[in-house]
Amino acid sequence: MIGEAMPRFDKLSAAFKNDKEFQQMMSIFYEDILDFHRRAYKFFRQRAWKMIFDTLWKSFALRFQAILESIRRHRDLIDQEANTVNIVDAKAWRSEQFDQIRKWRAEDLDKAERERLVAQTKEATAWLGASEEQQDDILARFLRVSADTVSHWALEDPKIVSWLQKGHDHAFLWLNGKPGGGKSIICSKIIEHIDKNPDIIAVYYFCNHYQTSQRRANHIIREFTTQLLVATPGLAPYILETFANNGQRPTKKTLGIILEKLIMSLTGIRIIVDGLDECPESDQLEVIDDLLKIKGPTPGACKVLLSSRNVRSISKNLQTKPFFRLDDNSDIVKVAIASFVHGRLETLREKFNIDIVDKLESQILDKANGMFLWVRLVMFIVEDLHFESDVQEAIETLPQELPSLYLPPLHVLTYDLAYFTQVMSGFWIVSVAMRNQ
Repeated sequence: MIGEAMPRFDKLSAAFKNDKEFQQMMSIFYEDILDFHRRAYKFFRQRAWKMIFDTLWKSFALRFQAILESIRRHRDLIDQEANTVNIVDAKAWRSEQFDQIRKWRAEDLDKAERERLVAQTKEATAWLGASEEQQDDILARFLRVSADTVSHWALEDPKIVSWLQKGHDHAFLWLNGKPGGGKSIICSKIIEHIDKNPDIIAVYYFCNHYQTSQRRANHIIREFTTQLLVATPGLAPYILETFANNGQRPTKKTLGIILEKLIMSLTGIRIIVDGLDECPESDQLEVIDDLLKIKGPTPGACKVLLSSRNVRSISKNLQTKPFFRLDDNSDIVKVAIASFVHGRLETLREKFNIDIVDKLESQILDKANGMFLWVRLVMFIVEDLHFESDVQEAIETLPQELPSLYLPPLHVLTYDLAYFTQVMSGFWIVSVAMRNQ
């Protein structure tokens, strides 16, 4: 097809081989041909083209036809240039034609392609029915909570490093620890780290008690599919033409087929599910089973990290899987907590006697017991103290643990800092009152 659009190069090149401006015009023609080969090479480099060729080729064919049209226009321009090369105003005419063709290629074609892809992605996302914004919001909240740390010690742990790399080691990793121990923060930092690598896509799901989804496993698969689609919008036509436009509903079976196709078309995916223990126990086994079935196109291309408390309903299904246990890193956790507390108390050292603040710091570290959430709860309160007597009272009445009987799920605390500060303050007041009875 390209040959049909090509002009008479043999005669024209020989006739105008010393005409620099004519040769410049010929170079634009060659640029079109190279553009076609570049895009064709990029298309066939995609793993997905072998599986969903018909759908993807339709999108590429539009670009292909546009390149051919550009070649035809340049062919006509070259022929006209050859006929007008001796005309005085040929230079002005040539410049005008160049501008028109370049504008058509750079603006109209690219704009139409972008708009079509955006529309297809929106349509496919709407058909999937997931609420990706909610998961984005949850991740943003966790990252705000941990904004005072540039990195995280867990990112340097050999198991996490191995899981992040493309090798086949640790294709499935179970992160477990006590409530409030920092598992969600670790997951959010891992996602943040992955997002900085253009060769890897992070898909994630933060479970929590207040989510109303009746079938959690279905919702998780739906979120994964949506996030991968947003990350690789070029696959939207496949979802629309194969499923949505054929009247199919996004059932779990259909979503599973789509997710498998998407995963097999990509070479770098990391899946993170946090807080599985906060799902109903009836959903936990189904989610674990779904995660264990996920396979990438090659070993190490797709890996899964699951985070939860070490509860029987989960541990019995993951006994043979590699694990990353926070309790095994208690010394590192203590150092991280100490660094966090010391930095946050600097404002109090500027306001009050340093010895008193040091005593408060010592009390906080003695009672932290490796629980980052407890430490953050306490810090939000003590940072608002206004008198030295308040600091002294805090040293004497600091709660030993989270008031679990009076608190909603831990994820809710993390989402609403103002709310959990009020709850903790109330618990503290009750503790002081009981001590004084």
